[in-house]
Amino acid sequence: MKVTSPTLYCDLETFSAKDIRTGSHAYAADPSAEVLLWGYAIDDAPAKVWDVTAGPMPEELRQALDEVARKERRHVWQNGVMFDRVFLSYVMPEIELPMETLDDTMVMAYQAGLPGSLKEPGIFIQKYRQKSRSKKKRLCNYLTVFTTFSNALGLFIARSASTLRLSAIPLALTLPINSE
Repeated sequence: MKVTSPTLYCDLETFSAKDIRTGSHAYAADPSAEVLLWGYAIDDAPAKVWDVTAGPMPEELRQALDEVARKERRHVWQNGVMFDRVFLSYVMPEIELPMETLDDTMVMAYQAGLPGSLKEPGIFIQKYRQKSRSKKKRLCNYLTVFTTFSNALGLFIARSASTLRLSAIPLALTLPINSE
């Protein structure tokens, strides 16, 4: 799929001695908090991982983040509003992530009536596709819903540096209008 607007896809792997169940702010405010790995993809380029503990930020990531700060590039995160943006505000406060250009796949999933985790929307869509194939004749009318969500989530998962392998996310999520 071709990305039509400049987009930076990001995912962080972090550490803190504080239990994450204490909340994003408490977890990030702990003196031990640090970013370990930063997975990213720029537009249609392959996903890459920056080992934050091993060296300076790659120049291409720095340039993309500068464009994000100037609101010239959108940025897509999984749970970015509630975690990544908060975490970075504590451990890398020099990085500016404006809300106006942030797309959060968890928020998009909730807007589509799906679970917010990375794994569950893929499972939901996979089960729906299997069910719709078996009842193909009964499911005549379809409505394309939240194409933006499915495109962003599909690209994010496909390009994510995480260990999840959810290739079942379709590029357009279709739901039946009438299943009778």
